[in-house]
Amino acid sequence: MLRDVIRPLIPRRLRHWHRMRIDLAYRAKSAWTAELERLRALPRYRSATTEMLGYRVEIPDTASFLEMYDEIFVREIFAFRSDRPAPRIIDGGANIGLVTLYYKRTFPDARVVAFEPDNAIYAVLTRNIEHWGLANVELHRAALAAEEKTLRFMSEGSYAGRVAREGDPVNGTVAAVRLRRWLEEPVDLLKLNIEGAETEVLGDCGDLLRNVRRAIIEYHSFAQEPQELSDLLSILRKGGLRVHINPVRRPLLQPLVQREIVLGMDLQLAIYAYRP
Repeated sequence: MLRDVIRPLIPRRLRHWHRMRIDLAYRAKSAWTAELERLRALPRYRSATTEMLGYRVEIPDTASFLEMYDEIFVREIFAFRSDRPAPRIIDGGANIGLVTLYYKRTFPDARVVAFEPDNAIYAVLTRNIEHWGLANVELHRAALAAEEKTLRFMSEGSYAGRVAREGDPVNGTVAAVRLRRWLEEPVDLLKLNIEGAETEVLGDCGDLLRNVRRAIIEYHSFAQEPQELSDLLSILRKGGLRVHINPVRRPLLQPLVQREIVLGMDLQLAIYAYRP
């Protein structure tokens, strides 16, 4: 066989190094597979830690972590290209910091401003960012809204905490800030996952979207409330942005027959906006 002819021509040291690299990669993959199985076996809302991509990560809920890990680091749904080595990024709804980590791994010199309103989740976010030693990351424990005031808050314990809506159990309050002040200079990427406040927040600063080059926005439709998708798309269009839309959850094959309501929402969409 051709392999048997070529093999003797390769120096033994190189053959050994090649086998070692394959073995190390296999062991790392096997170890991470075993770690994923361990995390999947843990009950929900139980604090844990894991070693991921060379980083120690504190986790308040393993189920949400596994979903976010798949989206962010496997499927890379937040990827973008930048012609600037130090892009300015706003992470609205930062949770435990995985999106911020993804961007700092991709763009080590990026400047990130991150907002997280849930008090307990913000504490985990702060510890993670400090443990990872990420520079040029500015954290704010605040909700984003159209007015700066104190709002009632519903903490869910993982990634679905939100400013309380009618009928939500209220278990705390949070200070709200307007996004406008952070849009007065160019933004390479605006990421918003703020559990239903996205239309209100962007409507409050639509005139400043001229400074935003790209945006990734999760749209939330609540089953008992009027849908605001057309309003949100209109705001983005007036800001000079084009859009591409993906479903967040598995699409329903028969949406006129089936209904799926999760945490009060009957639809979640990922809206990717970009400047032509």
